[in-house]
Amino acid sequence: MSDWLAAQPALTTSESRFRALFEQSWVATIIHRDGVVLAANPAVLTLFGYTDETEVLGTSAFEYLSPLVRDAVVERNRRRAAGTPEPLSYESVGLRRGGTEFPVHLLSAPIELPDGPATLVYLTDLTERLTLTAERTRLVAAIEQTADSVWMQDLDHIVTYVNRSFSRVYGYAPHEIVGRHAGIVGSGRHAPAFFTELWSSVGSGKTWAGLIVNRRKDGTLFDVEAVISPIRDPAGRVVSYLQTDRDVTHLRVLERTLRRDARERETIEAALAQLNPADTPEAITATACGEMVRRAEIESAWAVGLVSDHGRILAAAGRMGLVLAAGTLVPDVRARHLRERAASGPWAEAWQARPEDGAYDAAISASGLHSAVFAPLTGPRGVVGVIGFGAHEALHAERLIERLPALATFGAIVGALVTPGLEARHREEDARASVQAILDAGAFRPFFQPIVELRDGSVVGYEALSRFDSGLPPDAVFALAVRAGLGTELETATLGAALEAAAALPAGAYLSLNASPALIGSGSLPALLSAPARPIVLEITEHVVIEDYVALRRHLATLGPSVHLAVDDAGAGYASLRHILEIAPDLVKLDLGLIRGIDADPARQALLAGVGYFAMKRGIGLIAEGIETPDELATLHALGIPFGQGYLLGRPQDGRGLGPWPTQVRIHRGAPGGPPGRPSSARPRVIPSLPFSPGGTVSR
Repeated sequence: MSDWLAAQPALTTSESRFRALFEQSWVATIIHRDGVVLAANPAVLTLFGYTDETEVLGTSAFEYLSPLVRDAVVERNRRRAAGTPEPLSYESVGLRRGGTEFPVHLLSAPIELPDGPATLVYLTDLTERLTLTAERTRLVAAIEQTADSVWMQDLDHIVTYVNRSFSRVYGYAPHEIVGRHAGIVGSGRHAPAFFTELWSSVGSGKTWAGLIVNRRKDGTLFDVEAVISPIRDPAGRVVSYLQTDRDVTHLRVLERTLRRDARERETIEAALAQLNPADTPEAITATACGEMVRRAEIESAWAVGLVSDHGRILAAAGRMGLVLAAGTLVPDVRARHLRERAASGPWAEAWQARPEDGAYDAAISASGLHSAVFAPLTGPRGVVGVIGFGAHEALHAERLIERLPALATFGAIVGALVTPGLEARHREEDARASVQAILDAGAFRPFFQPIVELRDGSVVGYEALSRFDSGLPPDAVFALAVRAGLGTELETATLGAALEAAAALPAGAYLSLNASPALIGSGSLPALLSAPARPIVLEITEHVVIEDYVALRRHLATLGPSVHLAVDDAGAGYASLRHILEIAPDLVKLDLGLIRGIDADPARQALLAGVGYFAMKRGIGLIAEGIETPDELATLHALGIPFGQGYLLGRPQDGRGLGPWPTQVRIHRGAPGGPPGRPSSARPRVIPSLPFSPGGTVSR
C-alpha cells in the first residue's frame, strides 16, 4: 500500500473497499493530482517495468507516455481542468522503463479525495488486442482477396456468406445469394447419393475434398476443386459449413496444353536430331522443312534467306514445295515486308497476294495457301531469314496459330544453325561484288620499287607493287579477292598491268612479281610471261601455305629459264625454312621484321650472319627488305647481305609515270652495328652478282 494512502484519515467502509480494489486490481491504475503521481497499484509496476512503487510515487504521470504524445496529453488535461470538455477515454502510446513504446488505452475520471480533488487513470496495454485485430483484419482481407471462392452455409444449407471471388466466379452478387439455398449453384450432374455421402462425412466432423461440377448464374457449367470443412462452436458442435472452391477449368486447359506442348517438343526434338550443322543453309532448312511437314500437322514449310539486299528461297516442303524451288528470288517488296515483320518476332498472317509481286505471289496463291505463321531465323547480328509454316485449309489455320510459340522456338534453333553459313555467304557476295567492281573499272595501278646492290648502289631490279584507287591496303584487297573466289583473276590483272608498265624500266634490271601458289598452279602464267623483255622473279611469301611442293615445282618448270623464284618475307611466316628447302629459290627476301633496328641488336646480327653463310653455300641471293636508316644499311653491308630494298634506297614510284627510273642509288652508310662498346666482328661476305645472269640463265 502506498504511503499516501496510509496517510489518509480513517476510511469509510466504501472507501476501504475502493482501496482494496485499487491495490488488487489487475488493471494498471494511477491517481495523480496536477500530474504528480499520488498512488500506483502493483499492476502499474508490472505494466511499466518497475519493481517498487517508490520509483513511481511523486513522479510526473506524463513521464509514462511517449515523448511523441506527451505534450498533447498534458494539453488535454490542462483544458479539462479549465472546464473544456475533453474525451475521458482515448488511445495513446506508453513508455516502459528502458524506453520501449507500446499502445495503451487511457480512461481517466476526476475523483474527490479527503484531501482534495484528484484524477483516477486506468491504463490498458493494447498490444495483444491490436495484434488480434490486425490478424483478424488480415484474415478477412485474405479471404476477401483470395482467388478461390469462399462461402459459408448453415446446417440447412442456407448461404450465410460469400467472398468477392465467389461473386466473380459464380456471377452472383452477395445480396443475390446470401439467404438462399446452396442448391442454386447445383449443376444436376451428380446423383443424390453423391451429396448424401458428402454431407454425411462433413456432418460427422471430417473435411471433404473433391471435384464438383457447379453452375454459374449465366447457366454455364464448370469444374471446381472443392474443400468443405465443418465449423464448430465452443462446445464442439458442428454449427455451419465452410466451403472453398477453385475453378480448375483453366487447369484442365493447361493440362491439355502441356500434353500438346510435350508432343510438339518431341516433334521438334526429333526434327532437330536430323539436322547437320555442317551442312549448307539450303540443306539444313530443307531437312527442317521436310521433317516438320512429315512429323507435324503442318501442310507446308519454307525458309527464306534475308541477309542479302533481296530475299531468296532456301528450301520448301509440302504443298509449297510444289510451287517454290530453292534459289527462287523473293520480290523486293515481299522481302522487305518479311524483314520488317521479323524484326519484331514471330507472327501470323492470312495470305494475301499482291499484284506487284507478280509470278511469285501467283505461284503461292496457286498452292491454296490460306494462312501462315513465321518464325525469324536470327543470329548474333539480327535477322538472317524466316521460316514459314502454312495452313491451306481454313480449319487448320487456328490450330497453326496456337502452335506459334513452339514453331518460333524451332525457328530460333534453325536460325542459329544456318546463320554462320548465310552470313559467310553474304560476306562472300559483298566481297565478290567489290572485287569485281575493281576488275571491271581497272581501279588499280602498278608501282615499282628499286632493288639495290648494297656494295655500289646499282639498281639490279624492281619489285612491282599494286595500289588501289580505293586507298585500301593491297594485302586487304587481295585477301578480299581470295575470299570472293577472285584471287587469281585479280592477281592476273595486276600482273598484266605491271608487265605492261615495266617496259619503261631500265633494260638491265629484272622485274620482281608477287605470285601466289594458287596463281602459279592455275596455269595462266605461261601465257602471261611468254615473251618477257627482261628476267622475271616470282616472289612467294612465307605467309602462304603450300599444300603440294611437287606440283608447284612442276608448274614452275613450265615457265622457262627466264623466270626465277624468290621466297618473300623470310623469317615472318609459319613456313620457316621449308619453302627455301623445298623450292630451292634463286633469291630470299629477308622480312623487315628482321631488318628493323638490326644495327642495335646483336642477336639478329648473329642470325643473319648464319643465314648469309647458308645463302653463300647454296648460291642464293639475299635481299634485305625495309631498310630505312644508314646504320641499318651499314650493318647489313658488314654482314655480307648483298642486296637491299627500302625507303632509304628508293620509295615505290607510280608505274604510269615516265621516270626517270634510276640505275644507280647513292649509298648513305652509317656505322656498322655491333655489341655496345665493341666493333662489329662480322666480315663482309659479298656476293657481287645475282644468282642468274641478266640474260635470264641460271648462273649456279
